Amino acid sequence: MLPVVVLHGGAGHIPKDRSEMSTAGVCSAARAGYTILRGGGSSMDAVVEAVSILENNPCFNAGCGSVLNIKGEVEMDAIVMDGLTLGSGAVSAVRNIANPIQLARLVMDKSDFYLIFDKYYDYSIKSVTRDVRETVVNRKHHPLLSTKLPAQKVVLSSIENKKRLNLLLFKELTEDRLFHLRGTNKHKLVVTGEDSCPIEIRMEERRSRYELENQQEEADTIIVQQVLGCAGEAHPISVVSADTDVFVLLLHHYHQAGLDVPLIMESPRKERAIVDIKVTLSKHSEIVENLLPAHAISGCDTVASYYGLGKGSVINVLKAGYEPSAIGNMDAPFQQVLYQATAFISACYGITESTHMSHTRLLVWGEKNGKGHMSAPNLAALPPTNEAFIENVKRAHFQAMLWRNLNVNLLPALNPEEFGWKKDTCNRSLIPTHLPEDAKRVPDYILEMIRCGCKRDFLLFLYVFSCRGKMGTVGAVAVDSEGNIACATSTGGMLNKMEGRVGDTPCIGSGGYADNQVGAVSTTGHGEAIMKVTLARLILFHMEQGQSVEAASDLGLAYMKSRVSSLGGVVSVDPQGRWAARFSSLQMSWAAAQTETLHYGLYAGEHFTQSLEGPL
Repeated sequence: MLPVVVLHGGAGHIPKDRSEMSTAGVCSAARAGYTILRGGGSSMDAVVEAVSILENNPCFNAGCGSVLNIKGEVEMDAIVMDGLTLGSGAVSAVRNIANPIQLARLVMDKSDFYLIFDKYYDYSIKSVTRDVRETVVNRKHHPLLSTKLPAQKVVLSSIENKKRLNLLLFKELTEDRLFHLRGTNKHKLVVTGEDSCPIEIRMEERRSRYELENQQEEADTIIVQQVLGCAGEAHPISVVSADTDVFVLLLHHYHQAGLDVPLIMESPRKERAIVDIKVTLSKHSEIVENLLPAHAISGCDTVASYYGLGKGSVINVLKAGYEPSAIGNMDAPFQQVLYQATAFISACYGITESTHMSHTRLLVWGEKNGKGHMSAPNLAALPPTNEAFIENVKRAHFQAMLWRNLNVNLLPALNPEEFGWKKDTCNRSLIPTHLPEDAKRVPDYILEMIRCGCKRDFLLFLYVFSCRGKMGTVGAVAVDSEGNIACATSTGGMLNKMEGRVGDTPCIGSGGYADNQVGAVSTTGHGEAIMKVTLARLILFHMEQGQSVEAASDLGLAYMKSRVSSLGGVVSVDPQGRWAARFSSLQMSWAAAQTETLHYGLYAGEHFTQSLEGPL
């Protein structure tokens, strides 16, 4: 009877012209899952592979075929559960990820945690950024574990408050023995604080990770440096950060190092997208080589951005073939750096041939002023003068050099005062130099041409998104040759759902459940109804009471129909390999593979079989 894999492609109404594609899709996924089991693979490997194939099939409402929410965006949910350990991993409302089911497994399996705290050096190039973020907060807090933390805004708006909170967290993480015994028995924790060498903690053992030692100040660069250090272990890596600098650095160094390890970047804010670095690199390989210098010159934490120029304009210019490769190249003469920077930023403003930024500024002013406008353009929307631009290029070049050389401490060899910074000895910080002392703030010929005016109105165009009907949630259950059970479920949710809506799929006991002692279930249907009756766990309860897999599935579906007036479907399996694909809806595409036989169906009472060796 073992091994076996059973999967569904969603319950509901499947149009006749798509029924064959739906059936072929689940049969293909069943074959793939069974191939893993037949080769001695685990049930978890099998269900993740089977569901990944369904996510890659646009016929199904999961992965690339996911329906759109009310804002015309894709948000996906997924869950996996291991019946041996009762371990599970789930993701909800994720975006920009090809296979949410693989991300859910990564959440479950992720073994090591690297926590990095910002450092606060004197005469830092991030001084100005931190000053801008700091508001008037007179009260300095001394946080303790026994006291309530102040509001997030109070902490983030004061450097002193942030430093004290960082110190408290670092101390507790590295000194709390009870936490080490409970929290690091399966996972190791690596913490990087003020010291350049990270500390690794596993149970009560501590060791210094000298191979990850780094003199860099920014957490952004330390994160990427540690990712590179961990990449050789060939385990999937997840970086939790919402910082654009981190994203650009990950893409650049992933490409430069020729890595192939799965790497994703997820935001600590749930509404933000999750980005697959490997997939992003393959889709945009033509611009990745120059993305880092382009990001530095167009604006980052330490380099001023240009009014009205978004990163979309930067990407378009890169795709047009502009290469600011000299920026950040320590061997490049500054005149070459300035020449490429001028050409690049001018192109972002729509000026294709310019070697002097003041000339670009004049041309942009002329274009904005010569299109029948009755008022002069906003000066802030113009490119900078050449003198101001040169200072910004220096800072971008300096930052890009630090980014390109993560494992080398360049700060002792580079003098920031030669790259657009000057020292503020009173505050022990660095401030940017915007213009040489003898430069005029605005050239005379520009002043003579300025006219007053009023703002223009702009039209707002609304786009309405639509989507053709889709089948529902996809899922799989399996038992491997060792008797271990697993389940996996993935969905794009309900069509036109509210933004951020989370259904049953990522909820343990609703979207799926697996227990070696009882069995496994993956569900499909209306999420709110499934959650009300915790359908997956309800079916396993009936199996615990002695009901067969098929009878327990029918009882669970019948209870959901009578109690909350909702239809759905399930695939279920018990530890002996007995399985069922049951549904109360009109249709549900399903397939199972067992003892070299493929089983499949679409309508109630329909059950076809064929040899797994035969054609699909």
